[in-house]
Amino acid sequence: MSQGNVNAAPTSSARLEKEKENAPLFEGRVMALSLAWCWGVIGAAVGLNALIKSNKQIDAAKHAIPAPTVITIDTRDVSIPGILSSTASLLIVLFTTLFLSMTLARPKSFRTTFVLQGVLLATCALWLFVVLVPMTLFYARRAARVQAFLDGVQLPDGVVLTVQKALGFTSVYRNIPYLSFATILPWFTFLFTSIAAIALFKAASHVDRLQRDFESNTNTPRTGGARTAGHEHEHDLLRPETPKNAMSEKSPEMSGSPESSRGDQSPASQVHSAKM
Repeated sequence: MSQGNVNAAPTSSARLEKEKENAPLFEGRVMALSLAWCWGVIGAAVGLNALIKSNKQIDAAKHAIPAPTVITIDTRDVSIPGILSSTASLLIVLFTTLFLSMTLARPKSFRTTFVLQGVLLATCALWLFVVLVPMTLFYARRAARVQAFLDGVQLPDGVVLTVQKALGFTSVYRNIPYLSFATILPWFTFLFTSIAAIALFKAASHVDRLQRDFESNTNTPRTGGARTAGHEHEHDLLRPETPKNAMSEKSPEMSGSPESSRGDQSPASQVHSAKM
């Protein structure tokens, strides 16, 4: 491995480690959580306001009818979803307040809780959606069920409507202003809560990606060295090996030394050489 690659690996690892320690999508998460908090407060406020005003209006209508006439007003088709919607909005306010405090107090901490934060907000958003769908349909199509009884005998609906108009009351949901706010505005709470949950999931994905990149970058030099050594070992194994005996047998013949030449002469040849 070249010197440039050796120096590049620690530099890249340090960069990834520094980026890994930073808070991912900090500004986006703060913005999304802040909007979800604001609209959670609005959704809870309009829901509680509708519940309080509805109870007051029902009590006023009952007291406006003289005895012995008794009236009953049934608004459970929107009051129960309204209570559930306000509860979900209050939970969103609670969770976003906690998450914003964690994010602003220690921006680089609690990164492992991004998934949990996203799941909690997504659950609240789903809860709100499930409640708002029937509530919106009832608000657009239905009216409160008003019944009047005189000495135990139910009065005709026409008489009830005439009395309502005379007293200035209406039982049609879409004509009640505070109920319009309680039905429409929580949809924005659902929208911004969903956006906050998505931002938290993206931050969690960003942390996981940085962790994988850091681990792969840290393990790459060691892995590369091991692979290089392995390839060299395989190359040595595939290289043909020359037998040692063959080399030892060839060495006397290739040397051509005088001693070896004399050793090969016969005794007769040595005597002839001495006479000469």
